[in-house]
Amino acid sequence: AMCFNVPQSRERMIFVGVREDLGIEPSHPRAERKPWTVEDALQNVANRKQTGEHITPLRAKRWAETKCGESHHERFALQRLSWNKTAPTILKVSGSGGHMHPDEARLLDIGELQRLASFPDNFEFVDNWHCGVERIGNSVPPLLMRSIAKHVRETILALQEPVEIGLSKNG
Repeated sequence: AMCFNVPQSRERMIFVGVREDLGIEPSHPRAERKPWTVEDALQNVANRKQTGEHITPLRAKRWAETKCGESHHERFALQRLSWNKTAPTILKVSGSGGHMHPDEARLLDIGELQRLASFPDNFEFVDNWHCGVERIGNSVPPLLMRSIAKHVRETILALQEPVEIGLSKNG
């Protein structure tokens, strides 16, 4: 995903297939750009939305124990982001993990997470922070899917012969 305008090191397996009778080789889109960094993605985030869990003394301690760009030494799913790297995959369940802000002892809020997943700023995740994290973690990042759909439309579907649709004699 990080090569398709998504500031997240997220791997998804997407199969692109075509029918044999069309005589078209299946293909995949080429990378569109160098990976985005957390700093690129979070510039001018003004829509601070649902925040994560409250900052407890334990969570603040774990933030302080974790270097930027690394996972906590005991809670491997708890990751402190680095401004200069691509964000790691946003997982469906935060549990005792999640993405910690590089400079502040807190988990990212929904507005920041949706930026890392390439959702537009005006997209609304309803309910609470946990539900938003779950939906983002389950999703295929929109900009990744757009790149795949564009490739299929322009490269595969454009090569097909037009199919005539007509009625048979029997109606």
